[in-house]
Amino acid sequence: MDVTQILTTLSISALTALAGFLAGLLTKFTKREKARIIIEKASARAHVKAAYQKYVVEKHKLTIAAYDELLEEYEAYRLLGGNGTAKAYMEEIMELRPYLVTD
Repeated sequence: MDVTQILTTLSISALTALAGFLAGLLTKFTKREKARIIIEKASARAHVKAAYQKYVVEKHKLTIAAYDELLEEYEAYRLLGGNGTAKAYMEEIMELRPYLVTD
C-alpha cells in the first residue's frame, strides 16, 4: 500500500466516524425537541381548557387582551400539531365577545 491509499482509507474512516457521531447528536437533539413540543402542547392545551372553564362555564368577562393572548397560544398549539382536544373549547371561546377593560 502506498501513502495515497493509506491516506484515502484513513480519510474515509474519519468521515464515516464523523457522520455517525453527527447522526447520534441529531437523534439526541430530535428526542429533546420532541419532548419540548409535547410539553408546550400540553401547557397550551391546559391554558385553553382553563380559559374555557373561566369564560364559558363560569361566565367571567373575557378581556380583549386575554382573548388575543389565548388566540396566539392556540395558534401555536395548532402549529405544533395539537389535535382537536382544544379545538372544541376554542370554538366556544371564539363565540364570546371580548370586553375592552379600561382601568
